[in-house]
Amino acid sequence: MEIKLTDDFNEKIRIGEGIVTERKSIYNDELIEQLCNELSKCNSIILEKLGGVRSAFFLSVYDYWLIGSNAKEEIYLGLYEMSNKQKAEYVTHIGRLDYVRSINRADDEVLLRNKFLAYEKLKDYYHREVRILPADGYAMCREFIDNYGSCVIKPNEGSVSIGVRRISKDDICGDEKSFERMLKECSEEMKNTAWLKGENLLIEEEIKQSEKLAYLHPQSLNSVRITTVRTKTGINIFYPVIRIGVGGNFLCAGAVGSIIAGIDKNGNVCTDGYDEFGNHFIEHPDTHIVFKEISIPDWDKLTNMAQEVAELFPTLNYAGWDIGV
Repeated sequence: MEIKLTDDFNEKIRIGEGIVTERKSIYNDELIEQLCNELSKCNSIILEKLGGVRSAFFLSVYDYWLIGSNAKEEIYLGLYEMSNKQKAEYVTHIGRLDYVRSINRADDEVLLRNKFLAYEKLKDYYHREVRILPADGYAMCREFIDNYGSCVIKPNEGSVSIGVRRISKDDICGDEKSFERMLKECSEEMKNTAWLKGENLLIEEEIKQSEKLAYLHPQSLNSVRITTVRTKTGINIFYPVIRIGVGGNFLCAGAVGSIIAGIDKNGNVCTDGYDEFGNHFIEHPDTHIVFKEISIPDWDKLTNMAQEVAELFPTLNYAGWDIGV
């Protein structure tokens, strides 16, 4: 499909609207609702500047077919106010996927997509118990709660925190039906009940946030994402970041609004905080910790661990490792 290059704001929206009309087999009502819902959570000032969610949606469609960006990248990368020449300098969602696929052996990427296979391979690094949850998993769930006080259930190959649940004794109240209702809620969130069967659901011991980073946001596991890239010189560290939860949410992920900030080679946070909804933070909105004053403890140990783990996957030249501190 040939897309006209233009820097005219209104023309880009018209072209985006035309693409949606022309490609109804792709842009069905469900997908349009999903993308508009994602955009509706973004920075309200930016959305108002763009003329509302619908205009932002058509603008994101234009840029998707032009440079491969997804809906939220339109907002948090600030693509909406860039020229096409400026946009070309960014590695967007599709470009990133294409790059990773070009340097990783596709058959082996399942080792990281499949959480249980990754656990089996990296068990010595996990420091927690992980099992496949059977279809009648209530007894196993009770066992985990009795042993650890709480547990986490998640899709084996899910992403962006969809279908993830933290469960404590109070959540199931000794009632198997409560457990079944929770699984049903997860399946509705996933819009696919297949993941609830067999090996598609995991149960694991909840990771407790250590005191070292609990002061940032104690309710979540604040983690470091260390990306490794294998080159001719060996395993290199590529733009590490810290992810910090917000609003009392136990989940810590970009998709749920957690804040991300860059880390320099010495383990010091070197940028302000940003989320995937176009918001910018000098300090954490809940704990008021200034991002550029954060120093990551045991930084050399963390980077050495990431490089050590990357060596175990010789056919995966690019990978991101989430490490709880």
